[in-house]
Amino acid sequence: MYCATHPKSDVGKLGPLLEAAGKAVLAVPDAYATTTLDAAPVPAVAGSSR
Repeated sequence: MYCATHPKSDVGKLGPLLEAAGKAVLAVPDAYATTTLDAAPVPAVAGSSR
């Protein structure tokens, strides 16, 4: 699994700006970005022991 926020084609003008500020650009080659993942919190289920 690659940890990236966007495929490289979606970084656009933001990439050079981040690099100029000394920040990492978290992007992968477009061919690697084949699936999206919803990382939103899952609501608790009533009666769950979590």
